[in-house]
Amino acid sequence: MIGNAIIFVLRICLVVVVGAFFWRLIEPKTKQARVLRAGLLVVGLLVTLAVVRIIGA
Repeated sequence: MIGNAIIFVLRICLVVVVGAFFWRLIEPKTKQARVLRAGLLVVGLLVTLAVVRIIGA
């Protein structure tokens, strides 16, 4: 039970780190840059979800 809680917290931390990375990667100055950042954020989070599902952690 404690192990499942720890894995859950680690998953949340992984998602936050990936999100923060893409958020800081692109500093938007135009609307197009904001759209690009949002797209990269979505793709990055989907890839993170896929990796976590494949690994089965």
